[in-house]
Amino acid sequence: MKELTTKISETRLGVANVKTTIDGMRGTRDAQMAEMTALKAKLKEQNNRLVAVTAEKARLEAKNKKNQESQDANKESMAEATTNKQIALKQLKDRLADLETEVSEFIRGSCQKRQKPQAPTPQAPIRNRQTRKVAHTKGLNRNTNLT
Repeated sequence: MKELTTKISETRLGVANVKTTIDGMRGTRDAQMAEMTALKAKLKEQNNRLVAVTAEKARLEAKNKKNQESQDANKESMAEATTNKQIALKQLKDRLADLETEVSEFIRGSCQKRQKPQAPTPQAPIRNRQTRKVAHTKGLNRNTNLT
């Protein structure tokens, strides 16, 4: 009987040790489960941030592309406007050159007409200090400044 009591005692002691080990494992399991739950929550938060950042990146890329297209269109329109202005400037320069030619031809033609001999006036001009009076054939006087 002593032997049986010893075996029962040893068995109880073994059961108590196993129970203690199991309780310790439960605590470890609970701690690991809590840590895993926290890590899952953190992972979910990071995934949400990743989705938000990806969406923001896509939005910014679209905005950048739109701005780039707008700038390209603006550059094209500015280049076209510059070309048009250069054409208009060339036309104006050509017109100015034509007008200068016409004016110089007109002036040459006027000078050639003036160089023809004119009939002498019946009266000689009268000269004063500052002014001279030129008598015309019709009898009109014209004052011209000699300065």
